[in-house]
This record gives sequence, structure tokens and C-alpha cells, in this order.
Amino acid sequence: MCALKSGSLMDLYMRGLVVPLFYFFFILATKFDFCIGYSPKALCREEGEALLSFKKGVHDPSNRLSSWVGEECCNWVGVLCHNTTGHVLQVNLRSDVYDPTALSLGGNISSSLLDLKHLQYLDLSYNDFGSINIPKFFGSLPNLRYLNPSNAGFGGVTPHQLGNLSKLHYLDIGSSDYYDPISLNVEDLEWISGFPFLEYLDMTNVNLSKASNWLQGPRFPA
Repeated sequence: MCALKSGSLMDLYMRGLVVPLFYFFFILATKFDFCIGYSPKALCREEGEALLSFKKGVHDPSNRLSSWVGEECCNWVGVLCHNTTGHVLQVNLRSDVYDPTALSLGGNISSSLLDLKHLQYLDLSYNDFGSINIPKFFGSLPNLRYLNPSNAGFGGVTPHQLGNLSKLHYLDIGSSDYYDPISLNVEDLEWISGFPFLEYLDMTNVNLSKASNWLQGPRFPA
């Protein structure tokens, strides 16, 4: 048999250490989300600032957003974060129509919501935003799966930019005469064809009379 040199023995020994150490640190990073420059709390602080900017523009007569203080935005009412990354995934500010003390939110909607890069769910239904338009920038929330601004006092033309939400599964822009006498209108229906994964669409009481192609209707992907 050929004798191994001491250098070769040392190489084998070091390799034997490197593999277990690499595996150990990999498991550690996976389990505890250790990563250079990464901190769930820091993410919450950054995305929390976006939510606080949104709060500043909102009229909140019953102080529903009173928990929106401090840096722990994942503990705020209506906010849901990813368990490990800390990214804000859901903002649910639907007004409870059965609770007389829960007054509707109103005011303006800040474009600071664009800083919620991972937002998947946005519900503003049953509030009263005083006939303002549905913000065009909603169409620039790339990961949105659920969007519900129904019965929330939005008026004017429905922005075609919503058609950019290619991951959307649920869209409700409808209204009822009882909760929201203000109706939206659309000038074109082609934007609806931009939803390859759409499973639910409610356009109740949306005025289609100005849509030049409403007879043909949108062309959904096969």
C-alpha cells in the first residue's frame, strides 16, 4: 500500500471538518433565518413606516388603527406578516357593518403602500372614501392575489392599471345600493383579460354603459 503523506492526511482531516461545519451553519441559517444584512424586525420597521404613512392620510373616526404605533407592525390590527421573513402579506381594513361602533375609514390612500413589495391581500371594503378614484397605483402591487375595494365609496373610472395584477385570484369592485350608492364606471373591459388566475370577479352595479367593447366582453386566457 502507498503511504499517505502528512499533508494529505491533514487535507482529509480538514475536509472532514468543513462538510459537517457547512451543514451545521446551513441548518442554523434555515432554522433561525440568519443572513448577513437581514432582520425581520428591520423589515417590519421599514414596511411599518409605509403603513404609518398610509395611516396619516386616512380619516379614522373610531380610532380603529390605534394599535398602529411602535415598530412591531406585525402585531397591528388588520396586518398579517410572513412567519419567518416578517414581510407584510395582508392588510385587512374591512369595516364591520354589524358593529355600530366601528365607523368607516375615509380620507386618502397613500402611495406608500407601494413599499409593501410582498403584499398579497388588500381589503378596504365597506368604508367611505368619499367618491375618490380607486388608486391607479394598486396596479403596481405585483404580488397581489386578493383585492377588495367594494362598497367603500370609490367613484369615477375604474383604472385599467388593475389589469397589471397578473397574479390576482379575487377582485371585488362591486357595490350595493344600501351600503354604497356611488357606483364606479369602466371605459374599457379589455384590462380584465390580464388576470390569468382570476377565480372570482364582482362588478355589481358598475356602470358599463361607457365601455365601447362591452358587447364583446373581455377575452380571458384559455
